[in-house]
Amino acid sequence: FPSHDSLGYQIWVGKNNKSNDQMLRLSQKNDLWLHAKDVAGSHVIIRKKGPNYPQAVIDFAANLAAKNSKAKTQNVVPVIAVLRKFVSKPKNAAPGEVSLQKEDIVDAFIG
Repeated sequence: FPSHDSLGYQIWVGKNNKSNDQMLRLSQKNDLWLHAKDVAGSHVIIRKKGPNYPQAVIDFAANLAAKNSKAKTQNVVPVIAVLRKFVSKPKNAAPGEVSLQKEDIVDAFIG
């Protein structure tokens, strides 16, 4: 899966369901997981580096999640952004499918 950098934070972007699952396994519980809400798309993970995530890094990652989703033609895309510990892989779930214990939304603006 491709890796991006924003302000020194490493950001992973899933290329398909298989790499989404692989990223989930390799990520840590306090990494930040992002995904466009209610549409198919790439999982995006920001690797934890400091005590909190700068808003600019979250916005950059949310934009990646929006652009790599079925909502990429919209101007504004709601993106879920939660700590990885709130994301789980249900038993017998399809590749790329997850369940969430909480949902925080950030808006990604695609210009």
